[in-house]
Amino acid sequence: MHARDLPLLAVFSAVIPHGSFTAAANALGLSKSLVSDNVRMLEERCGVRLIERSTRKLRLTQVGEQVLVTATAISEAARSLDAILEEHRNAPVGTLRIATTHDLGSILVAPVAARLLLQHPQMTVDIVSDDLSQNLIASRIDVAVRLGVPRESGNVVRTLAHIPEPIVATPALASSYATASRPRELAGAPWARHSLVSRSDSLTFLGPKGETDTVPLTLRAQSNTGEGVRALLLAGVGIGVLPEYMLVEDLRRGALVRLCPGWIWKQVTLYAELPSAKRKPRRSQLFLQALIETICAKGTEGSSGALGWHRFTKPKDHA
Repeated sequence: MHARDLPLLAVFSAVIPHGSFTAAANALGLSKSLVSDNVRMLEERCGVRLIERSTRKLRLTQVGEQVLVTATAISEAARSLDAILEEHRNAPVGTLRIATTHDLGSILVAPVAARLLLQHPQMTVDIVSDDLSQNLIASRIDVAVRLGVPRESGNVVRTLAHIPEPIVATPALASSYATASRPRELAGAPWARHSLVSRSDSLTFLGPKGETDTVPLTLRAQSNTGEGVRALLLAGVGIGVLPEYMLVEDLRRGALVRLCPGWIWKQVTLYAELPSAKRKPRRSQLFLQALIETICAKGTEGSSGALGWHRFTKPKDHA
């Protein structure tokens, strides 16, 4: 093995976490044949087989497992070196790779990243929108921005905000339930919901004093994306719930209004994941800073109670 073989280790470290040569090739921006050739060349350099191949899956050999540990450590060391070098430059450079969900990508992540690019012309951004979590190191992701409960992954997690999901509807539909002060009084109303979030025939809501109400659903429509649910709500086909970050503009212009103010379905966590607690590239630091500033600015705009962002919890750790 020589220093010139290090790129082979970087490719090898991406194959098993992604489960196939094809998936690894897509993540690395390479062809499948090149990824396969790199692994074959690495096995020739090592003099042993590292991966057992079958028609259904790839499996590491015993020595392959040990090589993968070293290959992953080398990839992480390269990232740390990149961060060290970038700290000594006047402006951030290189590609900032951000993983996020489809809904967060269009509403929050892309606008923040775009403003950052305009300020730093030597930077580029690659946003990967996928509702499934990824291996950050294998996918060369600098920052992941997600919503929900952070899973145990070994990554560094920064909580950005806690976001409530209120009950909303169009003004026309809401007028039929204007006297409802708590969710149980919405029984029999038509609902539109996210099909991947809740499959129950009822929803339980949390009140301002900690009380709860359970409402049986009369389901009219559902979608497997937040933007799809939002479109259904704006069309007036039903009452529904969504995280407030998706509703800010609709509430501001009156396209949607709140029902049973003070009641929410739940609070979800907006968080960022980083692959290491070690030195972060300057571009990652700037993106997180811009993201936090956007959240705090929205909180200021919504301090009157007209917007949902006022309920965001300001993060304690801006690092």
